[in-house]
Amino acid sequence: MKEKEFNVVDFISNITVLIIVVIFWHSFFQAFFDKKKHINSLAEYLLLVEHESENTKHVSESTKAKPIQKSKVKKIKKPKKTYAPADTGVSEEERKNEEINKLKEDCNLAMQAIHVKAKERKFLIQTVFEKHNPKTVEEFLRKAFA
Repeated sequence: MKEKEFNVVDFISNITVLIIVVIFWHSFFQAFFDKKKHINSLAEYLLLVEHESENTKHVSESTKAKPIQKSKVKKIKKPKKTYAPADTGVSEEERKNEEINKLKEDCNLAMQAIHVKAKERKFLIQTVFEKHNPKTVEEFLRKAFA
């Protein structure tokens, strides 16, 4: 039988790999248990809510880097309240339904922009409007993804 020889290169490479693995797990658990590094909710992430950390408060204006230009995002305007003339025969209830339908369509487009599947969009719109009756798209997104 042939005995394995002690190979110094293999030994050093195994020790190096072991050290790298230990450093990785140490940094992983350190970040995992640090609450400041977590995203509190999916809604904050989707709405791009900016929070100032303690580190950025102390940076002077001259040392700040130029802000990265955000891609142009089409802002969804609140639907304007339109009042039909009295002689058209459109009831107030029909106008409210029309406004709600426009808001639902805007919410659908907003979720489509963030790549939510069609079935999920339909389900979220139905459940959120039944339970919460949001007035704006932002309020809808907060309720849907909270």
